[in-house]
Amino acid sequence: EYDLSARQAVVIGNGNVAIDVARMLVLHPDEVRATDTADHAMEALAASKVEEVTLLGRRGPAQAAFTNPELRELGELTRADVIIPAGEATVDPLSAAWLESEASDITSRRNVEILQTYAEREASGHSHRIVLRFLRSPIALLGDGRVEAVRVSVNRIEDNGRGGLSAVPTGVEEEIPAGLVIRSIGYRGIPVAGIPFDERRGLIR
Repeated sequence: EYDLSARQAVVIGNGNVAIDVARMLVLHPDEVRATDTADHAMEALAASKVEEVTLLGRRGPAQAAFTNPELRELGELTRADVIIPAGEATVDPLSAAWLESEASDITSRRNVEILQTYAEREASGHSHRIVLRFLRSPIALLGDGRVEAVRVSVNRIEDNGRGGLSAVPTGVEEEIPAGLVIRSIGYRGIPVAGIPFDERRGLIR
């Protein structure tokens, strides 16, 4: 059970589930009531004190795993601004070259366009905020008895020598205040007898 009394939250992840979590934390109670959310969860969200949610992605905007519709809908929230700090929607040269290659996909290219639009948008002064941070990896939870901040590594994109791009720590670290941290970075499946299972990837084949 999550403590929603904190005003600042961090969601670790850069996919659609991470967006859904962030959205639920900043929706107006009337908007939550219009969904099929369970009653006990509606009550908790209605009483939530969370005003700012930071989404952490260890790689850059070109590698974000959002789908275009989910990312667009994030910018249509009635009481939350979408904020991207200066420069963090900028694509590094290696990622830019990949986006221009035939190996890239249209979803990634469109995501970058949407994110850059958000970065250029003036804040509307809404009561809530969703802040998208790229090239940031969590390395420690800080606090005395309860979480008070997340220490993150600032990363850069490098060629991994295997035909792909990887996020590599630069040695620079930052602290992001947070009283609530939610992990949304995928899952590892559990083998079921008689069904082919990929042990390395943790997935049913």
